[in-house]
Amino acid sequence: MEGDDYAESCSDIHFDLWRSEYVDGLDIVESSEHQHCYPLHLHEAMEIIWMQQGSGAVECRGQRYFLRAGEACVISPYELHGG
Repeated sequence: MEGDDYAESCSDIHFDLWRSEYVDGLDIVESSEHQHCYPLHLHEAMEIIWMQQGSGAVECRGQRYFLRAGEACVISPYELHGG
């Protein structure tokens, strides 16, 4: 994958973002370990959350889902979620 490659950081958060130059609207976000809690929000594109290590929770449709290492979830475009 080619495209813009940059890192964002804010105290306890670090992530890398790659934008595809071949597929419009495809962004891949890779996040290192952090303890940040995201309030409810939405995106214009589909989001895939893949827990590579550790664990975390995702809130969506009024429920909380727990992800462990190796598990993933898919959030539809414009779906209110947080975690």
